[in-house]
Amino acid sequence: MTPEQYSAKINGIIKQLEKENRPLAQAAADAHKAIRARVFPVSGGSEDIKGLNVSSGVPFSGERKGGYSLSYAEFRKKKGRQVNAVNLQFTGALMRGFQLKKTNNQEWESSPNNREMDKAGYAEDTYNKNIFGISKSERELFNKTASKLFYKMFI
Repeated sequence: MTPEQYSAKINGIIKQLEKENRPLAQAAADAHKAIRARVFPVSGGSEDIKGLNVSSGVPFSGERKGGYSLSYAEFRKKKGRQVNAVNLQFTGALMRGFQLKKTNNQEWESSPNNREMDKAGYAEDTYNKNIFGISKSERELFNKTASKLFYKMFI
């Protein structure tokens, strides 16, 4: 390939990325899927808040059962829900509302929708954890996917 041909190829890739950044979109989708799996596991509690209980040092008063306040744990029990691990899935609305949104051609956001944002903020404040943020392994997955797909564009 001549330098002129390679330059034309690079310019074509740049135009393609400006129009539709598929590597970034796929990397964001992979990271979002991993975040969802961590925050809303198929069984058990959320990895970020697993094991929280009365003695966990959760920064507010009142007795707790499995990470839930005793009154909320009792409410969950009456509704047939488990109380041993916090799972953020009482109605499923928060999980359904956790979406990947394209903010522009170069940015994607993995977060609860506006209707569920208050619940997400309450959970993070209550358990003093960045539950919905991207973890180190999720960031590594994003980088690996993006790098691999960008590389493929150039070969």
